[in-house]
Amino acid sequence: IRTSSKMLKALAVVTVLFEVAVCGPTDESIVLSDAKLSASFSKASEDFGTLTSLQMTAGSNVLDTSNPGSIWSASFVGIGTGAVSLDSQTATSKCNQTQSVVVNTNQVIFNWIDCPVPVPSPLPPNPKNVSWTEHDKSSCGGQCLPIHSNGPNGGNCDRLPGCGHDAHLPYCDVNAMKARCLNVSRCSAFNTNGYLYSGTSVVPFSEYPLQCYTISNEGPGVLVSVSLNVTLADGVLLYGITFKGNGSLSLWDYTISLSKVKTTSNTKSVQDNAVRQLLGLYDANQDSPAVYFSAHDPKHVVKSCSASPNSGSMECNILALNATLPLYNYKAAFPIAVTVFKGDWWDIAQFYRAWVLPNAAWTRAGPLDMRTDLPDWLENITMWMNNNWGGDPLGPNYGGDPEYVKNEMLKVNAVLNLPSHGGHLALHWYEWDTLGYKLGSNHTICDRTYAPCGFDTHYPNYFPARVGCKDSIKAMQNAGMRVIPYINGQLYDTLIPRYTNDSAELYVQKFASQTMKTATQQPVLTPHLEHFDHITSAVMCPATQYWHDVMKSTMLEIINEIGFDGVYVDQVGNGEQRNCADPTHNHTINGGSFWAEAFYQILAEVRAGVPPKSTMFMTEGIVEEVSGVGFDILLGLEWTGYPIWHAIYGGYGYATGRAGSIRAPLGAGLCAELTSQFMVGGTMGWLTYQNYKDEFFEPVNAPRVQYIQKLSQARIAAKNWMVHGRATRTLSFQSGGKDLQGACFLREKTGESNSVVCALALPSTSPDNYTVTMQPSEYGLELPSGSSVHLSDLMTGKVLGTFSGEVTYTNSLQPFSLQLLKLSTQNDLQ
Repeated sequence: IRTSSKMLKALAVVTVLFEVAVCGPTDESIVLSDAKLSASFSKASEDFGTLTSLQMTAGSNVLDTSNPGSIWSASFVGIGTGAVSLDSQTATSKCNQTQSVVVNTNQVIFNWIDCPVPVPSPLPPNPKNVSWTEHDKSSCGGQCLPIHSNGPNGGNCDRLPGCGHDAHLPYCDVNAMKARCLNVSRCSAFNTNGYLYSGTSVVPFSEYPLQCYTISNEGPGVLVSVSLNVTLADGVLLYGITFKGNGSLSLWDYTISLSKVKTTSNTKSVQDNAVRQLLGLYDANQDSPAVYFSAHDPKHVVKSCSASPNSGSMECNILALNATLPLYNYKAAFPIAVTVFKGDWWDIAQFYRAWVLPNAAWTRAGPLDMRTDLPDWLENITMWMNNNWGGDPLGPNYGGDPEYVKNEMLKVNAVLNLPSHGGHLALHWYEWDTLGYKLGSNHTICDRTYAPCGFDTHYPNYFPARVGCKDSIKAMQNAGMRVIPYINGQLYDTLIPRYTNDSAELYVQKFASQTMKTATQQPVLTPHLEHFDHITSAVMCPATQYWHDVMKSTMLEIINEIGFDGVYVDQVGNGEQRNCADPTHNHTINGGSFWAEAFYQILAEVRAGVPPKSTMFMTEGIVEEVSGVGFDILLGLEWTGYPIWHAIYGGYGYATGRAGSIRAPLGAGLCAELTSQFMVGGTMGWLTYQNYKDEFFEPVNAPRVQYIQKLSQARIAAKNWMVHGRATRTLSFQSGGKDLQGACFLREKTGESNSVVCALALPSTSPDNYTVTMQPSEYGLELPSGSSVHLSDLMTGKVLGTFSGEVTYTNSLQPFSLQLLKLSTQNDLQ
């Protein structure tokens, strides 16, 4: 092929690789199979590269081959503003050529060659020359602009006031919106709800009538080529992806998809915020095939994954590393893994666990019982409380007062008496700091009149601590408690002088316009600002040395100077948009894994600067990539569904309640909520003690307080399973009432036989009978030949029975009581 230098200058080549094992390609398809899995890919032009068959060996196809969706899609940006997408379906009809190459018996490559991508050209300088494209039943898909935002709700996505469906008003006038958009830097689209956007992408919208208007500034098509390479290894399809170009455009993001999985009314999905790169579809019937789809990404770059049990689709969208930079050669460092096996949610979780524990960056510290950096008392914390979360019920501002906190916590600690059986009550202390109030004023004299003081203001100026803080901490520790304070891991009050004096705006997280960087053009960077409590706070980028030093020095002073048992660092886990496009911050641009990695390094240096085995670190959000080498405890555990977090990360980390989720009165539901937490492997609590006033001390609630003590004692007795083991699939039992709860935990330890502990607890005023019927193998307890299951009461040691296969056990529980059943194997031949 001969190409002029002018053509080469406008040419970009993008290559996408899917890796798969191949077994005998035919004229119509390429078939890949091994002892566990078989997969077929189409070579036909209309669905080139599409996965048409996926099945266990000797099983049936789990895919519906009618109207297959795209295998991959990608968004590109050029020197104009806005992204343009290309996907495997549209590319097939646009490209000059498609080609499949069988590399060897376990790899095939699909190529889409010379496909035009019409990335936007720069906007014309004269607004009169702008043409608009109307998109019906659509909203705009770009980045919402904060400029000229005067809507009623505050924030970065305000709309034009006086119109729009969200305000229950008529739709915004199109001509007025066009004029407004052309008057705002970077605006290239708007919708009739009054919002402005950077970028010209659109998304379908059918909840109510809505149109998106985009500036028509498509440039000439830039040629890209796409290759897809798939590898089959030990029953798993591994989809990798590579993009190549000559610098004429930039890769913004890409998506890998599996569509048209056969579903029924019983199909359920596995998708959990705790493990956002894991997906699965399964049927309630355990004998049916479960489909596993996961990014096997050991660094956990920024991505968004979703599964739909209705459409049978699963996909992961990944932000490209170094978006905005000219594309030359981009190869993803991790594959998307796809496989099929019989099972349910637990089997999907266990498949991911088998990959993630030995491979992920966040698990490299190893299991809890092998770590030498954690305090011995950490595994014995059985309940968390906080003070003052969600407001100040005492008013005015005594919720965080050290003397008040000390007296109230010592009272509740004494009545719970957790140390009597080896447990600990832990306190998460809010408003231990001055935060703009005059020291000694008990949060009554603020240092400014134009904005408030107190919680969520003045960050990161936490010091000095309130008068009496150190003495109160020491008194609670002497009573067997553990205490950590609240700080924020990302917010900076822009109104305090320190923000200006330190030039802190340089280190704020920034979002880039969808434009490629060139020698003469820089993408517009917009600082991430949040507006609440009558102040504006900047979200700081933790990869900067500035914020690294602020976080490190703050935590060291909290521990070494004030005497806390560690630190709670808010928003590191649950904060949204963990990307940053500022090229001066020494990290990949836009996409990447630098947010969590920055805190790995911060916490490593803090741990090195405090006494050994003395501290714990917690953040908000049950998010895998900030656990392990990052934070020891995660706040935000969901306890109303399957225990996916503990089934995967049991034995590798701690988790406790979710903000505001534990709030039922002690006499009307608190015990049931704490039991549910217990049953998913979480540490009980994270409840606001002020909300309970004198409930823990009222004689009528004595049975409930004793029940909480029993739960704590049971967790201590079963910590080899509940802390150092993991949750199993749901326990099957029958009972006469509706209040009984149960769950099982598996212990696997090198050098000892597997064992299971099942907990049954009754947070009720009425007794109940129950019958447990279980196949041990379904709970991780395999029976070697010549052995049987030994059933005993873990708390008393009493032998309850011996079983050669299925275990059936019947018992009764009195009100506010529980039982721990231990299942172990014994050799009948000895």
